[in-house]
Amino acid sequence: MNYTTSNSDLKQDKVNDYFADAAPGEDVAVNIPDGTDFNNYFADKENSAYQLIDYEQFRITESTPIKDPVPVITINNEIIATEGNIITISGASKSGKSAFTAWIIAASIIVLGIINDVLESIAVALNLHRKAVIHIDTEQARHKHQYNVKSILRRAGLDACPDFFLSYNIRQLDINEYAAVTTGICEAASKKFGGIHLIVIDGIADYIS
Repeated sequence: MNYTTSNSDLKQDKVNDYFADAAPGEDVAVNIPDGTDFNNYFADKENSAYQLIDYEQFRITESTPIKDPVPVITINNEIIATEGNIITISGASKSGKSAFTAWIIAASIIVLGIINDVLESIAVALNLHRKAVIHIDTEQARHKHQYNVKSILRRAGLDACPDFFLSYNIRQLDINEYAAVTTGICEAASKKFGGIHLIVIDGIADYIS
């Protein structure tokens, strides 16, 4: 049968609770199977209904205690990346994406806080605790990759890779191995260096089959 009622007419019982979200005077239609015990029907619905309290941990209000984010990359004093963030740098082929990420890497491995080829208005948080800086390339040939590493070192004013700067070329691997190898590198590096300051993946789209 079909049961139609108005919220304004409901009594303070389980039926009233079931329709509590309805606006005053709003008509609410409910299909109730023949032979159903009326009171038990609404009692069961109440017990099985979603409760907002179950999602309170996800709610944000003006008084929710949230720590200020720690900026890692800023442009014109605007935060582009914070700790734990993932950002994507996209552009046309040969538009300078790799050069830009190389500069970011260089800024993450400098020792004295001084970097060559300064990019105005762009700042990268100093890696004071020498946490791991990981660079993974899925596209470049090995000789080109090495050329890029040397360019990074020149920008950083270094002659050799510091031990916490880990640059890998996984182009030769099967695409199905990329995720597992990347996970292994990151977990091992985090354990050895007490955390990860930055991860740069050149060719992230290649991870998607």
